[in-house]
Parts: sequence; structure tokens; C-alpha cells
Amino acid sequence: MFLQGLSEKVNSFDAKDKFSLLEINIELLEPSSNNFYGIREIDELSESIKEQGLLHNLVVREKEGKYEILSGERRYHALKKLGFKKVPCKVQRNLSDIDSEILLIEANARTRELTPSEFMRGISRLEEIYKAKKSNGEQIEGKTREAIGKVLGKSGTQVGRYQKINKKLSEDLKEDLDKDKLTVTQAEIISNLKPQEQKEIAKQIKNLDPKESKEEISILIEGIKQPVEKKRDKELLKEIYPEPKAKEKKHKTTKFTFENKEQLQTIQELCEEMVRTLKSMLHKKGQKWTEFDHEVKGQYDAFDLMRITLRDHGYSDGLVFEMPLIDSEEDRY
Repeated sequence: MFLQGLSEKVNSFDAKDKFSLLEINIELLEPSSNNFYGIREIDELSESIKEQGLLHNLVVREKEGKYEILSGERRYHALKKLGFKKVPCKVQRNLSDIDSEILLIEANARTRELTPSEFMRGISRLEEIYKAKKSNGEQIEGKTREAIGKVLGKSGTQVGRYQKINKKLSEDLKEDLDKDKLTVTQAEIISNLKPQEQKEIAKQIKNLDPKESKEEISILIEGIKQPVEKKRDKELLKEIYPEPKAKEKKHKTTKFTFENKEQLQTIQELCEEMVRTLKSMLHKKGQKWTEFDHEVKGQYDAFDLMRITLRDHGYSDGLVFEMPLIDSEEDRY
């Protein structure tokens, strides 16, 4: 009589809530392809079921001759490990694919201890779902953020905090958040910083007390942030005022010697001819020089210098040929 009554209770149907309670062959149960949540601590859950029994039924929906698990995949794996053949399930009726996914996200958010990354992924998926619902002409009560909060059991403000962290916090810091190396409050504040600042700040903020208020942590972060800003200022100054380049080599020179003024005059004439030839060659190659000149400095009986200078718009220093003309008598000393 007891088993018969239990069977009647399990196989009952509640028309108002649109679900039925059934014992289903475990081989007919299948995990949902939409379940992105981690399957952890199966051994511990198996021991708990052994000692206390199954406290909550699985939630499923009928799909293509089998039953898709919407809530209770960890329990399913634990029961399978324990050798259960049949599993008590709450079978949802007339549930669309989108509503089934919402139920799956809601069940995991409300019954499991999720990592921040899993929680944020659930928020992102709900955003996509509600956007699709609106595109199909469905009315969403209130703001999307509030609707998401209602599913997850959080306020719209809390949802907004996670959205901000998910959007702005670097991936490596999200890992730290999942590993409890950062608190949600710390992560939210750090997400206000530029990417290049986040990692340096995170190294120092880990020493702060997670229980400190947002205002206290903000003050501490401002103190930590200053060296980062100073470092950035130094880099900016370096860009504006770059270090001086290595001293450029002096222009190559050609030294001539002469025995008398006639030889010097001959050398000068040869140099002037070279200037004319060089100028002609450059013009033939299409070079447009904005300056082209030569000069002789000194006296014929002293140290003389002929300098040929060519400049264009692309080379501020130009091309310079220097030819010191050295008196052979003077050169001997």
C-alpha cells in the first residue's frame, strides 16, 4: 500500500503548474547541450545521497523520445555512479527551447555555488535570450537587467556590477576572481582601470582585506594607482623628448696638397667642374635639390677649404662634401 501510494504520488500531474512527477529510467535521461556549468564534486554528492537520500527531484522535459535534464545534472551523474536504475523527476510540459534554457540557468544560479565566471556567463546568455524574445515581439516586464535579476535571484544593481566586470576586467584577473584571489568588490573597482594598469594594481590589492568597504578600497587603490600614472607620464615624456641619438659621424673629407698657387687654382677648377658634373647627374636622376652651393674659405697661402652642400626636403642635413686644401709646405710641420 505504501509503495502504491508513493507511485501514485510520483506519477501525479499538476495541471496548474504544468508538470508531472515520474520515475524515469536513468538510461532515458540526457544532459542538456545548453548546460555550460561545470560538473564538480560528484564523489561528495554521491556520499551525501547515500546518507540522506535524494532531497530534490531532477527537472526534465521530454525531447525526441528521451528526457533532457534542465536541473540536476550533477545529481544525475551521482545517481548513475551509485547504480540507480530509475530516478524521480519533475517533467515540465509545453516548454519552449528558450524557456527551457532560462529554467536551466535559473536552477543552477539558485541551487549551486557558481564561480563568478559561470554567473557572468549566465547573465550574458540571458541578455541574448531576452533580446531574442523582444525581437519576436514578446513583452518583457521592466528593464532587461531587472528581468535577469529576477531569474537569478539578484537585484538589477547586482546584475549590473557583474556585467561591468565581465565587460571590462581582463581575462587573467577573471581567473583570479574565480580562485578567490579577488573579491567581486575589488574586481569591480579594478575594472574601472585601463588594461595596462589592471595587472599591476591587482598584484598589490591582494594584500587588502576583502571585508573593507568599497570606499576604503577605492582610497587604497588611488594610492596604488599613482605610481602607475607616474610611470605612464614618464613614458609620455620619453616620447615627447626622446633621448639624443648617438653623435653622427663627421662628413667624409678629401685632402689635397699643392706646391704653389697655380696648383691650387687648378685644384679649385677641378672641384668646380666636379660640382657642375654632379649637379647635372643629380638632375638627370630626378633629384630636386633646394640648395646646391660650394665655397672656398681661407687664403691661398694658408689653410683653405672647399665645401659642397646639397640639400633636399627629405634630408635636413643634406649631402656635404668637404675638401680641405692643405699647403704642402705647411703640411710638413
